[in-house]
Amino acid sequence: MTGQSSAVFGAGGEILCDTYADPRFGDQVDLSADTIVKLRHRYAALLDLPKPSQRIDQAINLARVATYHFGHWFAEFLPRLRHIAQLPELAAMPLLVNSDMPRSHFEILERLCGNPVLRISRDEVVKVGNLIVAPTISFFPFDLKPGHSVPVENQPALSGPAIRFMRDKVLASFDDPRPTDPDAIYLSRENSYWGRPLNEDTLLARCSALGLCPIRLETMNFAEQVATIRRASTIVAPTGSALNMLIFARPETRLLILTQRYLHNWGGWVGPLREIGLDPCMIMSTMGDPVAKHLRYEIDIAGLAALLKDRKA
Repeated sequence: MTGQSSAVFGAGGEILCDTYADPRFGDQVDLSADTIVKLRHRYAALLDLPKPSQRIDQAINLARVATYHFGHWFAEFLPRLRHIAQLPELAAMPLLVNSDMPRSHFEILERLCGNPVLRISRDEVVKVGNLIVAPTISFFPFDLKPGHSVPVENQPALSGPAIRFMRDKVLASFDDPRPTDPDAIYLSRENSYWGRPLNEDTLLARCSALGLCPIRLETMNFAEQVATIRRASTIVAPTGSALNMLIFARPETRLLILTQRYLHNWGGWVGPLREIGLDPCMIMSTMGDPVAKHLRYEIDIAGLAALLKDRKA
């Protein structure tokens, strides 16, 4: 296996991948990020697989193409540990991960399990004698082809049991901070381009008047991120990877999620969040695109201000 591909390759030429081989939507998966699988046609594929650089006796696989993306690491990979945790005999088996992941990825991994960790470089190919591969909780490709026909309800989403597993395991390892002032925060996308609201600079300039404190979670370690979410009584956030951290919010925390006109798979986050006791409110822009998930859009700042004022009243 290798961190350059979302597939695992068997000695007999077989390929194991829960997205490429999906019988309904596998042909809709965009392979451009995969440097190993060059072409897929039904249940056959053209590969460019280098020779392994080392052999490992046994491992649990968490190394793939998208592991350095927080959204994928959190929602695609970490939920697999729920299956692993149900098998006590795997508690001492090492986890195979990509070495180039951000520090916070390793920090949350330490909170979720006590397995030893084996780090491999992104372009390294390794041969594993006994490789454990757990499934995703839903059809979860790294990307879909432009103009794909995958229905919204079948696009990547969370699940209540998966996020309850992660939330409970993580919170059990923290002292729980109580809400403090300022208790209303805005999760800024200032350091991102895709999906960043077109008028976010205007919103950031008005945050103080709106009673919001701008927060950039990517500048914090994982413990600081959790504490920030736990302290907040109101969280305003555009759609993006930071939304995954909302699973650590308190049930009474008000969640206002800013999105473009079309929800894409973000709608698959709402039900599971409600299942664990949270109540997100989606504030939709008039701008949107049914195909471009990460479209930039304008926030209705006046409407947001009215919602925040209503809360204070």
